Amino acid sequence: MKKIFSEQYGCSASLSDNEMMLGLLKESGFEIGNNPKDSDLNIIVTCSVKVPTTQRMKYRITELTNLKKPLIVAG
Repeated sequence: MKKIFSEQYGCSASLSDNEMMLGLLKESGFEIGNNPKDSDLNIIVTCSVKVPTTQRMKYRITELTNLKKPLIVAG
């Protein structure tokens, strides 16, 4: 079973999108993990309307990319 890790940042729409995606992925047989290091795929769902969120996302994307695992950024 493939394990997925997901984080959500930003507005309430991002929270809702993340919950929907995780529900669909779980229904499709994926396991939802708690640690990006143990996952097969990492997902960030974000809203980058505000500058502080944008800066935080750039940093977090770099961190997760360094794990050498597939990363999806959505939002």
